[in-house]
Amino acid sequence: MKKKAIIFFFIIFIQVIYAVNLPGPKNDQLYTEFKSTRTSPYLKRPMSSSGYIVMNGKENFLFKQQKPVEINVRKDGEHMTLKIGNNPAVEINPDSGGDNIAFLFNNDGNLDKYYDITQSVSQGYDEYLVIPKKKSKIEKIIVQGKENIVISIILNFYDRSVITYTFKNTRTGTPPDEKYF
Repeated sequence: MKKKAIIFFFIIFIQVIYAVNLPGPKNDQLYTEFKSTRTSPYLKRPMSSSGYIVMNGKENFLFKQQKPVEINVRKDGEHMTLKIGNNPAVEINPDSGGDNIAFLFNNDGNLDKYYDITQSVSQGYDEYLVIPKKKSKIEKIIVQGKENIVISIILNFYDRSVITYTFKNTRTGTPPDEKYF
């Protein structure tokens, strides 16, 4: 479940930053640090993780969770891979069918085909409610941001689990240091 949640987050993050009217990185360039917290009725206590996300163009993107275990989700050109710990990287094949959430990487501009998106303003920030049209494990996603900065993403699952990502030290519009790739 954790592996699927990380992949899902990564894919949703990519779609959020490129969806019409949602906050997106200036010049397709981004560096941001994240902390995530997962709560669930099945957990004795919340699980936390942290890491960073960098991108330099739509085809060069890395989500790197550093704690508690290292996880890399990388998009390099046409290829997307997942690497957990010391295990070899596994290629993720985007499927345009819609059942596999990796179809979102096709970036065909049809986000509204799969999701209903409602925008509002809350506490001075833009807030987007993203609801899958096809019932899946995700009930809803709440994205909070301002201009070209995503501040938080909250994924609400039907099993009452919640994963909250918060972002800090976000920089957009300038190329990130190549050491991150």
